[in-house]
Amino acid sequence: AELVADLRRWLAGEAIEARPVGRVERGVLWAKRRPAVALLSTSLVIALVAGTVISTVLAIDRQVALNEKTDEYNRAEDALSDVRRSIDQYVDVVENEELLKDPRFREVIPKLLAFALDQYETYVEEHAEQADAEVRSEVAAALFRVGLIHETSADPAEAIRAYSRSIAVYRDLVHDYPSNAEYRELLANCYGNIGLAYRATGERRKALVALTRALDIRTQQVIENPLDLELQSDLANCRYNIGVEYRTTGDARARAAYTQALAIRERLAREDPESVEFQSTLATIYNSIGLLERAAGNNDESMTAFEDAIEIQEELAHENPLESEHRSVLAGFHNNIGMLLNKLGRREDALEAVTLAVEIGELLVHDHPTVTEYQSRLGDSYQDLGLVYKALGGARTGASSVSQRFGD
Repeated sequence: AELVADLRRWLAGEAIEARPVGRVERGVLWAKRRPAVALLSTSLVIALVAGTVISTVLAIDRQVALNEKTDEYNRAEDALSDVRRSIDQYVDVVENEELLKDPRFREVIPKLLAFALDQYETYVEEHAEQADAEVRSEVAAALFRVGLIHETSADPAEAIRAYSRSIAVYRDLVHDYPSNAEYRELLANCYGNIGLAYRATGERRKALVALTRALDIRTQQVIENPLDLELQSDLANCRYNIGVEYRTTGDARARAAYTQALAIRERLAREDPESVEFQSTLATIYNSIGLLERAAGNNDESMTAFEDAIEIQEELAHENPLESEHRSVLAGFHNNIGMLLNKLGRREDALEAVTLAVEIGELLVHDHPTVTEYQSRLGDSYQDLGLVYKALGGARTGASSVSQRFGD
């Protein structure tokens, strides 16, 4: 009876009870009983599956296209960055190559930098509106380089415009990424350079404001990195440049600024006595202190400072005979101490000092006839020599030979 019942159920398309029926078999049997509903359900399932497959394929295609565009954009950005870095290296060579420091190349350097200037300005124009921090930083760096090129080309007004734009970008980056020390370092560089550019245009107040902002950043950097000699050197430069502004405007704070710079420079020169930069800047500060004290009537302090400056600068000129700028600076130092000696009534000593300055200047002009700066300094030495002659009222005597002292 149970078998007959199962047979009837099977013929009717129903599940039999003689054995367990799986889900698939139940589905097949249900489809046989209701073919129209089964067809509709199957069509819906197929449509859903097909839609999902098509959507997935389209999404994959879109992602592939997007990735290709992103890769293309990144390759283009990498190429532009490579170009800018190449231009950076080109500018570095032009500005720092020892051979190009020869005064005979001074008129050529602006022409060499003109190509780089065009490339930097193109880069800035194409990327100025981008929000990516790295790109913004590169734009600011390019603007800074533009400022340097204009400064090298004796165009401080254009340099100021470029530095101002660079400062605006770096200031925003420092605001957005306050823990990034590199952005603060670069912002300080911009403030320092624009301060010197303002000095060149005679805008003393703006120069002092910019240099003070650089000083604030430099001071904090040294606090955070007390063993970094380069940061200490940057801080000394800042204090010195502020001292120059104070001295130029007759501000009594010049002495304190010079003294602070001197303390750092003396320490750096002791810690790295082989550094030409540290020795040269130390001599410059001594000379500036000598000028400050001479103007204030502190003759003993002035004399000591001038003598210290000359001692260091003579050593630099002797050890670096191919770098004519060391000799040119030395001539200026001899002029300064000569005029102090003349003021003190030590006429013969004054004559010797100023005559030595003239001899150095004459050799420089002879060796570098196209360098107008050397001609101008020689003119100053001749003028000072005339003042000493007038005070002395006698013949030229007692001058040392520069060729004997420096082997020229």
